[in-house]
Amino acid sequence: MIIHMGTSATHADGWDNCSGIYGAGWIPISGTQRGIADEPPGGVIAPEDANLYRPLVPNAQMGFELHFYNVTDKPTLREVWVNIMKKETDANSQILGGVFMIGNLSTGIPVGTKTTLDYAYPWPPPGSPATDDLRVVMLYGHRHAHTTRFTVWKQPGGDAAKRELVYDDFDWVEPTELIYNSLVTNPPSDPTAQQAGGSSGILTFAPGDKVEWACEVDNSVERNQLLKIAQPRTLVEGNQVLTAEMCNLFGNEVSSAIFWSGDAQRTP
Repeated sequence: MIIHMGTSATHADGWDNCSGIYGAGWIPISGTQRGIADEPPGGVIAPEDANLYRPLVPNAQMGFELHFYNVTDKPTLREVWVNIMKKETDANSQILGGVFMIGNLSTGIPVGTKTTLDYAYPWPPPGSPATDDLRVVMLYGHRHAHTTRFTVWKQPGGDAAKRELVYDDFDWVEPTELIYNSLVTNPPSDPTAQQAGGSSGILTFAPGDKVEWACEVDNSVERNQLLKIAQPRTLVEGNQVLTAEMCNLFGNEVSSAIFWSGDAQRTP
């Protein structure tokens, strides 16, 4: 589920296809990858997250995307509930922005091959006037059925040789959402046991740092047989969960920017 807020653009109210309706004037402000999410965990708010709010401009039009898949041969219920509570902000309020990183698949991934899609993006984004630190509150990796591992690192000073693991996940169906604050202890990653995990504590990116993320994509004959795909094909970017792929990093952040967004090309 992805929630967008319109800051200037308008679109006819009502149902529509998710593809192509958002352009200039639309920004993502929230979302989740899981059927049930508990944020903050246990309902306990960390001290640094007090007075944390999402932006909502007056008279904003909202766009709610609900992406789904049905692996049965019968209709299935599609439903989502979102509660929005109005809060007045003051000088001490913190605005919760979004992390919205799109990994470009380039020429695609042919049948019978495996590859790792690797991307990096700086803080602040190119052309941004931001000079402050960015604090990441939550991260999750969005991908489809052929991605067997999604990993995220922090590159201090943009140096890939000094990168620090912050997120590692192996479940494309219900991807892990990791929270980063002074109260939550995330489990360590265990690739052998396919156990998701990452770093713990407050996670910040100073100007000059980069975020790096990677998807290990398996389009082998064996993977397609496991997924029961009758006609495997070259994987290109698309919403089809079994026959197309994505490698996108989403989450929440606090900074002078309303969201940290980038369309990244694969690194050598």
